[in-house]
Amino acid sequence: MGWSRRNVPQALYWSGLFATHCELDIWNVPSDALRDPQTWPALAFFNAYAGQRNAANAPQAFSALRDGLDAADFERFPAAQFGGSPGQKKFPARYRRIADAYAFYGARLDDPAKAMGGGMLNRKRIGSNDVGWGILPSNYERFLTQLDPGSGDVAWWNIDDSLYGRFGRGFEHETGRTALRFKLDDAFFGHDASAQTTDLRIVYLDRGWGSWTVNYAGSEGAIHTVAIQNQNSGEWISLPLKLKDAVWHGALGGADVTMEYEAGDNTIFHLIEVARRR
Repeated sequence: MGWSRRNVPQALYWSGLFATHCELDIWNVPSDALRDPQTWPALAFFNAYAGQRNAANAPQAFSALRDGLDAADFERFPAAQFGGSPGQKKFPARYRRIADAYAFYGARLDDPAKAMGGGMLNRKRIGSNDVGWGILPSNYERFLTQLDPGSGDVAWWNIDDSLYGRFGRGFEHETGRTALRFKLDDAFFGHDASAQTTDLRIVYLDRGWGSWTVNYAGSEGAIHTVAIQNQNSGEWISLPLKLKDAVWHGALGGADVTMEYEAGDNTIFHLIEVARRR
């Protein structure tokens, strides 16, 4: 429909992440998409998680980073500042004020009338509607949860036209938001407190010259740190890491793995994925 025609591969990719978050086992994909190699990453990602409902035997876990601006959330967006009242769905000025508050980070409201409609109507929008009513307010995740999203990061919208560029979260050291923290489902490794060798994948935008670290707990209270230096290629990088001697029991203040700002430019992230060694 209207919103997806501008960039079909990106639209299908993020639809696939949402379908995965919603634990669909079978995804109703338009047949044309199966013929276009540009859409295959969406299908491959969905297939990797389809049918995986039990963290204890799932092969991997993920958190795809995004923020949903929910106009129905009057705690986050109080009426005194943004207008409207609970239950008052069709109040266009409220949607506009919310979008304006995040416009610096790329948030858009291109078709307000459809944003105030139902889900099927909103799919027919022209452009991006980053504000909606009753929409999912945070990340797309399976077995891996970001702790307190927004406390150590800022959200971004419409970053670029690549597969990954629809949403993201990143550091903003100027305002003291310098760490993204993640917790793996307790059942993933169960009661096994022994150290694991685990595969980690982080997708980030290599823009600017920022440096940051990946941190995780090891055996006997050790904290392991992997240092990353951005090279300003302007590309999204899929970074594979092999974590040796990793213990997944919330040893980093309740988190299992963190990404922390060190110096230079801020970094935007798309996804973090944990996988068992095979």
